[in-house]
Amino acid sequence: MNPDSNRRPTQMDVARIAKVHRSTVSLALKRHPNIAPETCDRIKKIAEDIGYLPDPMLTALSVYRYKKQDAAFQGTLAWLATTTPQFQWKNFIYKRFYEAARDQARTHGYGIEIFDLGEKGLTASRLGQILRSRNIQGILVCPQPNPHMEIDFPWEHFAAITFGFSLKKPQLHTVAASQYNGAVTVIRKLHAAGHERIGYLAIHDDRMNNNMLAGYLSESFIVNKAIPLPPLHPTDCHPKKIAQWYERYRPTAILGPPDIEERAREAGLPVDELTLACAFLPHRQWDLSGIYEDAEQIGRVAADNLVSMIHQGERGIPTSPRITLVEGKWLENRPLNLRPQEPARKRPARKKPQAVS
Repeated sequence: MNPDSNRRPTQMDVARIAKVHRSTVSLALKRHPNIAPETCDRIKKIAEDIGYLPDPMLTALSVYRYKKQDAAFQGTLAWLATTTPQFQWKNFIYKRFYEAARDQARTHGYGIEIFDLGEKGLTASRLGQILRSRNIQGILVCPQPNPHMEIDFPWEHFAAITFGFSLKKPQLHTVAASQYNGAVTVIRKLHAAGHERIGYLAIHDDRMNNNMLAGYLSESFIVNKAIPLPPLHPTDCHPKKIAQWYERYRPTAILGPPDIEERAREAGLPVDELTLACAFLPHRQWDLSGIYEDAEQIGRVAADNLVSMIHQGERGIPTSPRITLVEGKWLENRPLNLRPQEPARKRPARKKPQAVS
């Protein structure tokens, strides 16, 4: 079907065969919502049949020209949140995700507006209708109040990206902090500072797809050829269990959440003898050493990815979800040195049960 085997097929060739205007071909190949899905499918098949591919040089020139001029207004993106009395997303690092995404979206000509499924009377179906009526094509899904959340929404009409791993269903393209690498980095820093007994409190791992736990276990096993200090299970991370765990294993350093010091004091641990660290610091000035999750970069990457999806016509739940990981930054806000500590307490030998006649 190639009109001329000696030259590269163009959009004009596709338009001539499809009997449409060239601009329709351009929009259809991006699956623009103004073009009927069946028309997009028909034009895409014609393009594939004649071997049409975008010219990379022209694409590069278009990008260059776009960057040389101020971005004209392209439309509005949605920030989709689910607020509950116990989960006010603006009180967390997620607010900085939003602010960075909003600022980055402006460079592409898009604004961002907040829509909240926690609003009384607003259903997912109704919100989908509102977004479509306003020609909003892209959605940034805020992290959810709890892990393993599901949102039944008309995703087929929108390009969508979420943050982190609290949204279980559907599986959308995701931007997240590289928490596995963050945990590995912290463990290596603590080992270099002389710590051999490093503990881990797996408090928020359900929200992070257990990536931090995986980093801790992997690096500990590689260094020690064993897991000398089993981490405390997330359901056991309350003061009594933390105290029992500490008495049994006597770690010299503990990797945990940003409030690890408060939790350690509440459990009665000798905080002055311990080195505490965190693999997801919410701020650069946090009074712990660890990995700062670069909230601003995460927000910028999410906005860039979403705009790219809109331009490429990606809509709906992806068949192969992509996960984009953003590396954090090591900050030594506290010394990691090994502090004097009492030796680990030996557990009394268990008595053998007497034989029963």
